[in-house]
Amino acid sequence: MYFSPEFLQLAQKQQQLMSRRQAVPTFMSAPSWSRRHTSGLLERAQPGVSRLVGSVQSPEQQIQAALLSIGRGSIASHRSAAHLWGLKVCGHEPIDVVVPDRSVEMTREGVLIHQPTDAADLRPTKRQGIRCAGALRTLCDLGAVVDPTVVAASLEKLVVSRVVSFNNVCKALERHEGRGRAGAGVLRGVLADWSFGARPPDSVLEVRLAKLLSREGLTGVTFHHGIRVGRKRYVIDAAFVAEKLAIEVDGWEFHGRRWAFEGDRSRDVDLASIGWQTLRFTWRRVIADRSGVGRDIRSVLGERRRR
Repeated sequence: MYFSPEFLQLAQKQQQLMSRRQAVPTFMSAPSWSRRHTSGLLERAQPGVSRLVGSVQSPEQQIQAALLSIGRGSIASHRSAAHLWGLKVCGHEPIDVVVPDRSVEMTREGVLIHQPTDAADLRPTKRQGIRCAGALRTLCDLGAVVDPTVVAASLEKLVVSRVVSFNNVCKALERHEGRGRAGAGVLRGVLADWSFGARPPDSVLEVRLAKLLSREGLTGVTFHHGIRVGRKRYVIDAAFVAEKLAIEVDGWEFHGRRWAFEGDRSRDVDLASIGWQTLRFTWRRVIADRSGVGRDIRSVLGERRRR
């Protein structure tokens, strides 16, 4: 009493899961479906959905099981979609599922079923083979079920990794605001604190630097400021333009190799030739010594302003 190759192939695409309506009668009869449970080859995951015994039980499998059980065009949303997008959502249970059909009334154990009136950006995508909300919709929804700090961290990661752009997030928010969406209000507050304006940061380190400067009360900074030195054009991580002070964050991935090290120092010399001073900070200092970094920047700013 085993499974056909076609059965196993479909189950593999679905996190080692199979729904009864998929299996019967395409792969087996109803009595055969029942016998595979009593013989220990299948076990119940959700009403009408079973997993292959011995398969790894994961958050992805739980999300897929909920979708297969609910059906009706359901997609993973909120915390579940955030998890599938690789975002860190502490305590991502219960599973969040959006059901576009508002006439459907059902419950599932461990599943929070959302039936929004707002269908904007609900066209599903696939992550790890699982139907889920797109990144923009997820950002607009997430604040309804998690703390604003989680929304801020999620926005940071998606922008830094260029999954979304700042401008597109703003446009998505405009589409969703005013429709009774609690998550949209949280996202609006997060965007109000965004330090970069429409320019996306090049790295997580620059985001950390922006937060550090804001926390230390160091205002008037311009991110990604372009400077020409002869025929060369440089882009500064963060610049106090009036004081001609450049702040650079050196992460190992981009600045740790010797050729990059020499290039950075050559650039510093070029900038010094037109009156700029460069302060460089390692990722360790930006993360672990925020007050010290703030103190160093404030000290040099003071000196340059007194000149």
